[in-house]
Amino acid sequence: MRRLFRRCSVLLLFLLLWNVEPGAWLHHALSRAWAAQRNLSPLAARGRELVTDLNCAACHQIEDQTPQPGAPPLDFEGERVRPEWLFDFLKQPRSIRPWLRMRMPTFRLGDREALAITKFLETQRKRHDEPLPAKFRFAGRSEPELTDAAKKLMTPEYLDCLTCHLRGKESRSVKPDERAPDLSLVPQRLNPDWIIRWLQDPQSFQPGVKMPNFFDDESSGPEDILGGDEARQMIALRDFLVTQSSDPLPAEYQRAVRQNPDVTPEMGRQLMAQFNCVGCHGDIPGLPPRREIAPSLAQQGRKAQVTWLIEFLTESREIRREAYNLGTGGRMPNFRFTPDEAEAVAEYLRTLR
Repeated sequence: MRRLFRRCSVLLLFLLLWNVEPGAWLHHALSRAWAAQRNLSPLAARGRELVTDLNCAACHQIEDQTPQPGAPPLDFEGERVRPEWLFDFLKQPRSIRPWLRMRMPTFRLGDREALAITKFLETQRKRHDEPLPAKFRFAGRSEPELTDAAKKLMTPEYLDCLTCHLRGKESRSVKPDERAPDLSLVPQRLNPDWIIRWLQDPQSFQPGVKMPNFFDDESSGPEDILGGDEARQMIALRDFLVTQSSDPLPAEYQRAVRQNPDVTPEMGRQLMAQFNCVGCHGDIPGLPPRREIAPSLAQQGRKAQVTWLIEFLTESREIRREAYNLGTGGRMPNFRFTPDEAEAVAEYLRTLR
C-alpha cells in the first residue's frame, strides 16, 4: 500500500511540474474515443467546425484536435505595415484576408499594450535592415505616366491583379476562399518601401505564397510598358496603389507614443508570449514555442451550462485572474461570434464530457 502511494505521488508531482491537470491525459484519451463513436447534431457539428477553423486547440486541449497555425507570419511585420495602422488594427481587428477561415480576435488591449506590441513587431524585419536604394524610395506621389502604366499592368492582358485581389468593391469572378488582400487598404496599411521588396520576390517572405513572382529577372516584365524597365514598372504599381487614397493615417498611434514614452519593445514581446501568439502565427523570433495556456475543454459539457457558454463566447471576460498556468498572463480573446455561431460552439462544447 505504501509503495502504491509513493508511485501515485510521483505521478502527481510529474503532472504538476508539467502544468497538466491531474487526469487530463486520461480524459483526453477517453474524449477522443467517445468523439469517434458519437453522432453530433448539425448544430454541434457546425460548432466543431468553428472551433477547428479558429484554432482553439492552440491554447486549449480539445478532443483529438491539434493546433493549425494558419494566420499570417509576423517575422517581417516591421517591414510590411505602417505602425499607425498596426496600432489601430490591434485595438480593433478586422478582416484583411477574406480567404482565411481563421479570424483575428480582439484581446481588449489598452493603449499601452497595443503600443508595446506595435513596437515589438516593428523589430521584426526578416532580412532587410538596410533601406531601399534611392531610386526605389517613395516620393510621396505618382507621376501621370506611371499611373497610366500601373493601370495597364493591372489589366487581364498583363498581370491581371484583380483575378485574385479585391480593390474595394471591384473584383473579377474569383472564389471567395482564393481571394488575396484588398488593394484598397494599401495606402493606410502597407509600408511603400516593403511593396517593392515584395514585388521583387514574394517567395522570400512567404514560401508557397499564392502571389506570383512577376519580376524575377530582367526580362520578365512586359516589354511594351515603360520600355520594359522592370524597376519603373514596380515603382509604377507601388506609387499607384499607395496614392489611391488621400485619407490621413490614424492619429491614435502618435498620441499613444507621446503619452507613453516608457513603453518598450520588450514589453510587447512579453505580452505576445503571454497571449501565445505563436499558436496561430507560427514561429516569431524572440518568442517561446506554443503552449497550452488555457484550461482543457475535455469535460466542458459537465462544467458549464449552455446558456452561460453562449453568454461567455459572445462577450468573453476574465475568469481566472492569475491565468490557467500560473505566470502566463494569458487572456481569453473575443472572436466576435454572432449569436448563431456562439450557440453552435456552445452546443459542441456541451458534448464534451
